[in-house]
Amino acid sequence: MADVLLRSEPFSDGTDDVEKLVPEQMITDTVKGVEGIPRILGYYYLHEPLLGHRGKMIKEWPLSYFKPQPLYLVQSYFGEKIALYYAWLGYYISMLWLPAVLGIMLALSQESESPYNLTYCMALVVWTTVFSCLWKRLEVRLQYEYDTQNFEETEVLRLQYTTNPSTEKGTHINEITGLTEDFWMDEGSYFPPKGRRARIAISYAFVAAFCALAILLDTCAYALVALPMMQPGDVTAGSAVCGILFAAITLLLDLAFDSQFEHLIQEENWPTATLHEDSLILRSCAFKVVCYYFGPFLVAVVANNVVTSTLDMSCPDSYCMPVVRIIIAVQFSVLMVAHEVKEYLVPSIRTAYRNFVNSEALKKKVKKKVFTYPMEDELNFQSLEGVTSFYTVFVYQFGWVALFASVFPIMPVIALACNLVELRTDAFALLAQTKRPRYMCATDIGAWQTVMNVLATLAILTNSLLVGLTSNSLYFYLPDLTGVQRLWCVAILEHVLFLLKLLVENFLPPDTQEDREAYERQ
Repeated sequence: MADVLLRSEPFSDGTDDVEKLVPEQMITDTVKGVEGIPRILGYYYLHEPLLGHRGKMIKEWPLSYFKPQPLYLVQSYFGEKIALYYAWLGYYISMLWLPAVLGIMLALSQESESPYNLTYCMALVVWTTVFSCLWKRLEVRLQYEYDTQNFEETEVLRLQYTTNPSTEKGTHINEITGLTEDFWMDEGSYFPPKGRRARIAISYAFVAAFCALAILLDTCAYALVALPMMQPGDVTAGSAVCGILFAAITLLLDLAFDSQFEHLIQEENWPTATLHEDSLILRSCAFKVVCYYFGPFLVAVVANNVVTSTLDMSCPDSYCMPVVRIIIAVQFSVLMVAHEVKEYLVPSIRTAYRNFVNSEALKKKVKKKVFTYPMEDELNFQSLEGVTSFYTVFVYQFGWVALFASVFPIMPVIALACNLVELRTDAFALLAQTKRPRYMCATDIGAWQTVMNVLATLAILTNSLLVGLTSNSLYFYLPDLTGVQRLWCVAILEHVLFLLKLLVENFLPPDTQEDREAYERQ
């Protein structure tokens, strides 16, 4: 790389920022084939030898299912951002045991309906709230341990921000301090649209369009394809087809959305990586919620209770519980399998093929076994683009459990089993099959906390509607309920659950006196 730099012509008069010498761009330039300049194949941080921290982590982390994660080693080797992710994932897995055990008990106690559905729904709502509150407490404790409370105040500006034509350089005077800011972008306004807010409005419009498309496709899949296949007493085939269609729509729309939405967030031109990631997470949250959960919600709540003059979506016998149970079981299972294929099977096949081709090509050239250096081996490793995508599957899996586990009680069991394996598998892939990422710091998990709070609130509304309108479990307690009285029960239950949520949040503050005193002693 130094040789390439010295042989190259100056890219400016020498006044430009040295940060513009991006190694990745130098790699791209050498690929074009400049005569006399060797080609740079890759630029990445090398892993430590197996005798160091890396070897110790491999022994104590992916190869030990019954030991706690060595988060102190993860933090020192990869940085706080990755350590926070694995701390959150380990915490999520440990908290899944409660709904999993209760779900098994509920599944064993019922055939189609059970008087314990109401209890399980209330337990799920309390669990989601306790989950969020206890994570905030653990997160604050890790902030004290890593000393990252003030990280965002000193965070380095993104190169994409400082080099963006929309960023003003050395011209804007801060209205409060009176000092000239090195970099600045006008926030603008929505009406008239200008500045950053105009670009944010475009992102919102894009999200709204995809939400409308998801609602339309889910409605058509259920009403026009799956519902005609169902008959009173025989809903299995139609419900399974509906679950497969919902999963296919989710996967395709999710893929199309992610491929374009990142570009729109880049156009918003946020100054730091934290603000950029938070914007991406929060903007996409509305679409993800609609894309993942609207289909089951449509069948469970809307189909029997919203009547139109043009389209009758009522379930056979006006009873949707068995239909929505099969739909959720199939859709959730298909999404889990698709994730495993995408994350493990496809990369494994791609890596094996690339290694085979490279090995055969070298053997043909030298006619014997080839020795390769560690940096050559790591060249074939996959790159770690970021941590944001790691959370997506598990946070919205948390949403599935919070919103619909009362319909499909063994869902937490499936999630728990898959996550126990995936935690250690991901750790091994990070240490042995992925290029070592640059150091990444973070003070918290960012906007994912807001997403979990949104899902916890939606869980109250969804579980209240499932108990009051979809399930018949209320009749075990009040056998003479009328339709209007069921609506009153939904409203009362929803208020009770919101009250429980507020009580739990006030009873479990995010910070404790013990943690503050420990930090002050440091």
